[in-house]
Amino acid sequence: ALVEDRYAFERISPALGHLLSRQRSALAVKRPLFSVVVPTLERPGLLTELMACLAAQTCRDFEVVVVDQSQEAWTGGGAFPGLDLFYLRHPVRGAVRARNLGAYVARGSVLAFTDDDCRPAPDWLAKASAYFDDPGVVGLEGLIRSERIGDPDYRSVNNENFRVLGFMTANFFLRLEDFNALGGFDLGFDDPHFREDTDLGWRALERGAIPFGFDVQVF
Repeated sequence: ALVEDRYAFERISPALGHLLSRQRSALAVKRPLFSVVVPTLERPGLLTELMACLAAQTCRDFEVVVVDQSQEAWTGGGAFPGLDLFYLRHPVRGAVRARNLGAYVARGSVLAFTDDDCRPAPDWLAKASAYFDDPGVVGLEGLIRSERIGDPDYRSVNNENFRVLGFMTANFFLRLEDFNALGGFDLGFDDPHFREDTDLGWRALERGAIPFGFDVQVF
């Protein structure tokens, strides 16, 4: 199953082809500071709303990598000509796999993870960039706010009452070189995915500091 999922030729060839073509096309282009990696599955409307938030970022030194595992292709990318957007469809489902693939083709120095149902503040990336001026910082955990806190019928994703603990991918940054050195997200936490982000964050702490950014906010 592992071979079919990750190492079969029909899996390796497209991924490697995307990587090589992106590196070739970017030879004369400055490497972006951030690669915003977004997995998505059957939520095109929410994905479009997220792209609108990313298009409104005050920091422009970033690219967006969308890994879509939906049955039908998302067609909303054309509405955001100002975004450096790379859209990739992948037939093997799983959020952990999608994030690892997005990181594999990313060109940015820092991976910025968020989800299709998240709404980053306009200064999300601008605020985050200041933390990475410190070479001892390998990652960053940002604030996740939710209107569903305390709702018994809804599992809210937030970290307003705790910090430097969850490293949830709704708002988590990690330098690409450290992500690669750690081998990315552990696929053992997939199907269904749960706490693969916490595991990666804890492992990353062995390589440097991961501060909590109260001013780096996602809703």
